[in-house]
Amino acid sequence: MAEDCQDRAIGVILSGTATDGTLGLEAIKGQGGITFAQDGSARYDSMPRSAIASGSVDFVLPPENIAKELSRIAHHPYVAAPPPVSPDSHQEVLKPKAPGGRARASTEAVGEKPREDGFRGILVLLRNHSGVDFSLYKSTTIQRRVTRRMVVNKIDTPEDYVALLRRDTKELKALYSDMLISVTGFFRNAEAFDILKRKVFARLVQQRSDDPIRVWVLGCSTGQEVLDSDGLCRSVGQSPAAAQAPGVRH
Repeated sequence: MAEDCQDRAIGVILSGTATDGTLGLEAIKGQGGITFAQDGSARYDSMPRSAIASGSVDFVLPPENIAKELSRIAHHPYVAAPPPVSPDSHQEVLKPKAPGGRARASTEAVGEKPREDGFRGILVLLRNHSGVDFSLYKSTTIQRRVTRRMVVNKIDTPEDYVALLRRDTKELKALYSDMLISVTGFFRNAEAFDILKRKVFARLVQQRSDDPIRVWVLGCSTGQEVLDSDGLCRSVGQSPAAAQAPGVRH
């Protein structure tokens, strides 16, 4: 469901045992979806407790309140409406008829200006808080992450969310954390690795004979690294989690 619905997925963990539900909520949260877990009213609480401890749960509520929240979310403007269009996206829009009787077509931004200004204000606050300029990131992804926090906080417009961020440092930290949702999957951006294989590595090999090629690999969210055929890590500058893994070579 996380793969199919991505940021429009919703996961609910009710009374149950084991930890497989935690994996499901982590996948949904990683795609920008919304997650629920039953509170202490669960008869068997090991599964909801496991999910909550993982940090992947947005709402911890009794079942009747989970139902109310699901109903509210279903009517939220950003959920009920089609996904927001990137501010830099354009499409042909038919304007009112001109005096000659023909409809005038013009290319203009689909996103409304107030909405664009609201998102820009959010990015400015994030930059001032974290030092990271998210305006250089993929705009549709950024908007989905912001929208998720708006839905969770029961806020309908970017302008109202900006007001919340200005008075609530905790929410600013939560948004920053959501922007950097940890997804362990080194090769998840397949297109980038395909370009490396076809263009970059091919050129590097042509310029060398038998000299080794050294590559520095940044640690992934849980320390996952590129492994060789022996299953041993051969990267440099590993994350602490990777450095403690069995069989790691420096």
